Amino acid sequence: RVEIENLGSTPHRNVYLSKRNIRGKTRLAVTAHGEGEVGVCFKNYLSPSTFQLQMAQNMSRTIGLDIDIGANAVN
Repeated sequence: RVEIENLGSTPHRNVYLSKRNIRGKTRLAVTAHGEGEVGVCFKNYLSPSTFQLQMAQNMSRTIGLDIDIGANAVN
């Protein structure tokens, strides 16, 4: 199970986006409430059955992230 969280760097630590159980290619839109840095955090969880199955295998996942800002984000 993959989750994504998008956080603002202001003292209020706004959570702009929080999605769980992301599968496949996904497009998400975020609008920040002010200027500043925005962080993206991915969390990867293994279910007990998956963990048992992959004990002998490489337990890694590749995640691609493309970010568009301003007018480029509209399309």
